[in-house]
Amino acid sequence: MTKGEFLYNLRSNLAILPKEEIENIIEDYSMHINELLDEGESLEKILNKLGDPKEIAKQYIEELGYEDKLKEEKNTEPQYRVNENNYEVKKAKNGNIALFIFMQIVNFLFLAWLVFGIGVAVFSVGVSGVAVAGSSLAILFFNTSVNIGIRLLKTFVMAGVGILLFNAAFAIAIGMIKLMIKYVKWNISLIS
Repeated sequence: MTKGEFLYNLRSNLAILPKEEIENIIEDYSMHINELLDEGESLEKILNKLGDPKEIAKQYIEELGYEDKLKEEKNTEPQYRVNENNYEVKKAKNGNIALFIFMQIVNFLFLAWLVFGIGVAVFSVGVSGVAVAGSSLAILFFNTSVNIGIRLLKTFVMAGVGILLFNAAFAIAIGMIKLMIKYVKWNISLIS
């Protein structure tokens, strides 16, 4: 640990104290470390003598009567703290990105066939609807051996069925898109 890291950790652990108090403590420790370095002691030895910055901060907080505030802070929901090691924070963020990518690969491998199958089915139903509606026109114009009333009835029924099939395919496609959006948001919320 360097002198700067020691003072940084001490400062961040004293964060609940007033700024003036923190500055005085940091200045005292900085001067003390400099004096000992000038006397020829190694930085490692000095920092070992001084101890853990968290413990030093805890003693100051208790001596100055801020332990209740410290207990309140411990009981609140944990948030990002200044004294966290930046490497660990970056590692956690990268871990989340890696987890997200892994989940998307799993999603692709295990769900792609389902989405593809449903998509093909929806497309088929839509095409069937168009085909049935189109064939109803063929019955109307090309099947002249049957009474015109029956041909009209068949035409309207088949056109209606075709339109219903096409509308059903469209509704299913919209529902699938909404469902996939919810699923992706759920995946993201798991990672966050």
